[in-house]
Amino acid sequence: MTEEAGLVFFGFFLLWIVLSILSGLIGLFFGAKVNHPTLGFWLGFFLNAVGWIIVLLLPGVQESKEVSSASRKKPPRTERDLESDAYKLWLGKTYAIKKNELFEKYEFDDKLFETLDEALVDAHQREVEKEERLGGVGRNRQERQKSEVENVYWIVGITGSFLFLLILISIGSRG
Repeated sequence: MTEEAGLVFFGFFLLWIVLSILSGLIGLFFGAKVNHPTLGFWLGFFLNAVGWIIVLLLPGVQESKEVSSASRKKPPRTERDLESDAYKLWLGKTYAIKKNELFEKYEFDDKLFETLDEALVDAHQREVEKEERLGGVGRNRQERQKSEVENVYWIVGITGSFLFLLILISIGSRG
């Protein structure tokens, strides 16, 4: 291969890399829309416009059913204190605690309780357990989102460094 042909090949290779990186950045943008930014970058980088379409067709990252069911419309929860009337009312509405006239007991979740206080204590205990479970789910989701953002920063940083290096090589090979 002659020197001129090598330079033409290098020019085309450099152009291909630059366009692939730009395509990857576009894929990164589309991937961020569906909560898959890293995947969006790589599909855009390797598959160009086809990768963008694939990314846009991906389902978004969805929260678990526990989180989505917790976000249903409920009365706003007050401070967790069984001495508080507001909290007792919130538990009663949220857990649908009702007085069963037939048995003259209180019921919720297919259980009967002798007194309203027993039913409220059980509902309170379930609320505490649910908060503990959902707290872990929320933390994992936040950590995953933070990790995705860090991945995006790494990709953009490495891509920018690589582009800068290619430009320097290109300028040096011409001189």
